[in-house]
Amino acid sequence: MKTSDVKKGRVKNFEQRVYEHLVADGFDVLRSGYPDFMVRRNGRYTGIAAIEVKQGSDKVRHNQKVMHDMFKEAGIPVYVKTRGHI
Repeated sequence: MKTSDVKKGRVKNFEQRVYEHLVADGFDVLRSGYPDFMVRRNGRYTGIAAIEVKQGSDKVRHNQKVMHDMFKEAGIPVYVKTRGHI
């Protein structure tokens, strides 16, 4: 990708067109709410898990809950960790 493409907004415009195409095809396109970590334990377990880290009074936001539910529906466990869990 050329620097001039980025400066002229071509990359952003293409990304927007892909987004609109996916939505038109009936996809839910999620761009926020991703977990802090995706983990895989080498050599001990198979599969991956999503880890969300929360501190203090921070709570899981709606967009994060949507994302967590999507991962769970796909069979990917989601764990929310706080200071008390470490």
